[in-house]
Amino acid sequence: MLYYFEIPKRVVAVIKFLSERGLAFRGHEEKWGSPNNGNFMMAIKFIAEFDPFLHENLEKCKNEKVNITYLSISVYEELIEIMVKHVKDEVMNQINNLDIKYYSIIVDSTPDMTHVDQQVIVVRCCYNGKPSERFLAFLPIEKHSSTTLFNKITSSGGA
Repeated sequence: MLYYFEIPKRVVAVIKFLSERGLAFRGHEEKWGSPNNGNFMMAIKFIAEFDPFLHENLEKCKNEKVNITYLSISVYEELIEIMVKHVKDEVMNQINNLDIKYYSIIVDSTPDMTHVDQQVIVVRCCYNGKPSERFLAFLPIEKHSSTTLFNKITSSGGA
């Protein structure tokens, strides 16, 4: 039973670490033991060197003795989505509930690696007497017109 609480704690810690630093999660190959693994798998492997509990469970995963590993791409992507929603909700709560009278929405766009234009949405406000900028979302867009950017913001609920 300990497994179902302890492994997700470690997975979430790695997700937070990589996300805070803007590091990619995936590599060229996502198979345990491959030298071409991404940062997520390599970070889990690194932690396992010093964490006997995680090390033991990784060995079980390698030998396919465990059905639920919490280490798959689909699981960490789902955890990322949950964390993103939590952060967005927290930012919106700060704006709505903390007597922030004035704020601005900063909108820009840039192409990503696959040449898809991504609109960036950032909220800027004064929080606890200090200027604060909070990233809310990347949204794919087709055109750079002000109408397109405005429609994307309003149709997405701000993020």
